[in-house]
Amino acid sequence: MIIECPKCNKKFQIDQNLIPNNGRMLQCGSCDHNWFFKFENKNEVEKEDIQIDEKVSDSKEKTSFEEDTIENEDKNANNEESKLKENNLNYFKIILVAIISFVAFIIVLDTFKNSLTSVFPNIKIILDNLYQSLHDIKLFMLDLFK
Repeated sequence: MIIECPKCNKKFQIDQNLIPNNGRMLQCGSCDHNWFFKFENKNEVEKEDIQIDEKVSDSKEKTSFEEDTIENEDKNANNEESKLKENNLNYFKIILVAIISFVAFIIVLDTFKNSLTSVFPNIKIILDNLYQSLHDIKLFMLDLFK
């Protein structure tokens, strides 16, 4: 049930069972105004409550449907954006892992270069050429960023 303060016209929703048939003193929570409230006709009040409840439930259903539609559109847009970000991050992660693995492989080869020369006699020449190529790439990158 909705009751309106006669002073500030603020509306409050209260339980109808809290007000007896002979009325009751009420105090506005907004302006602290006190007044005596009594039902004029309890049947009319109940009809008004039913109409208000139906309007509120209809508007809530419409609002919830509209909110669901908007939320679904937002979720779809967010899903597409997140998929694109995930794909970009996945490619970046793959490239990063490949670079780290390549550097680790070179470090292992350099560490065991003397031992590997007995099995692969030309490995020193290949590793020296690889080191020179990596050094050239490093210089190229430094010149590129200047």
